[in-house]
Amino acid sequence: MSAVSGGGTLRQERFVARYQDEWREFEDWLQQRGELPQTRWSGRPWTGLRDEDVPLRYRRICQHLALARRRGYSPSVTNRLQDLMQRGHNVLYRAPAARLRPV
Repeated sequence: MSAVSGGGTLRQERFVARYQDEWREFEDWLQQRGELPQTRWSGRPWTGLRDEDVPLRYRRICQHLALARRRGYSPSVTNRLQDLMQRGHNVLYRAPAARLRPV
């Protein structure tokens, strides 16, 4: 019997309902701020997740992924969290952008 059958399904549904807004905010930040070169978004106003809050949110997503795996949640949940974790890692740990030297 899997962890998401019976009572586990309800636990997974509560987990997703509790945290999905956080995940969506992080995903929006990735799409609008994190994965775009800085030159494309630097002048635009942004009202979503603050840049300084991203590392904490990333760590929480990593914790959520570990918890979802430990509890045996469905692939739809674990795959989504894995994708967010990997995309966040790629943004947070990428090499700094090359600076143009004055000519």
